[in-house]
Amino acid sequence: MKLPKFMLVCATAACLGAYSSTPAHAAVITINNYSFENATGYWAESSPVSSWQHNGSNLTTGGSYNISVGLIGSITGGDGSNMLSVHADPGGTGTVTGTAWVGSNSLGTYAANTVYSLTVAVATPQTYATTLSSIIALGTDGTNPGSALASKTTNFGSLSNSAFQDITLTLDTSVITSAVGQNIVVLLEQNVTTGSYYGKDVLYDNVRLNTAAVPEPTTWALLAFSLTSVVVFRRR
Repeated sequence: MKLPKFMLVCATAACLGAYSSTPAHAAVITINNYSFENATGYWAESSPVSSWQHNGSNLTTGGSYNISVGLIGSITGGDGSNMLSVHADPGGTGTVTGTAWVGSNSLGTYAANTVYSLTVAVATPQTYATTLSSIIALGTDGTNPGSALASKTTNFGSLSNSAFQDITLTLDTSVITSAVGQNIVVLLEQNVTTGSYYGKDVLYDNVRLNTAAVPEPTTWALLAFSLTSVVVFRRR
C-alpha cells in the first residue's frame, strides 16, 4: 500500500524534529592571552607567562627549562607577532630527558555530554629537532601533565623551521565521564625522549577551545524510531 503523502510528511517531520530537538550548543571557551601578545620585545617575558598559571618540568637531573614569550622571525603563521617558547636545556651534562610544560589557569569545569575541541598552532625553529616532540593536552591540573585526560603528540622531524601547523584534539565527556565536574586546563608541553638533546624550543600560538553538546540518548532513540517508521510505512 502506498503511503499517503501527509503521513510521509508527518513521519519525516518527526524524524527531523527528533534530530533537531537537541541543538549542538557550540560555544567558545575564552582563554586569556591565547596568542601570547601581552609581552613586548624579544623573549620579553619569562616564568610565569601571564594568564598561564603553571610552568614546570620533570626533566632528568642536570636538565633545566625556560618558558618565554617573544618573536622568532623565521616562523610564519600563528596569530599576531609573539609566540610561546617551551625550552629544555641539558646544562653542563649534554643530555636531558623528560617533559617541560605550561598549564593554563582553570577555564571552568567539564560539563556532562560535551565534546571539547582544543586547537593549537605548533612549530619548532630548529633544523635538527628530531629528538623532541610537542604535546598538547586537556587535563585537570596545570601543575601536573599526568592529569591529562586527552593528549596529542607531534613528532617534528621534517617540520623543523616550517610554518605553524594547527593541531587539534578532542575530549568527549560522554565517554570520559570521570572528567565531569573537574577543572578544565590546557597543557602545552615539550617532551624529550632520546636522552641526547641540546636545548631547543617548541613554539605555541593561537590556542582555541570550543565545545559542542553530545545529543542525549533519548534524542538518538527518537531519531531511530522516526526513521524506522518512515521505512515501514514506505514499504506498506
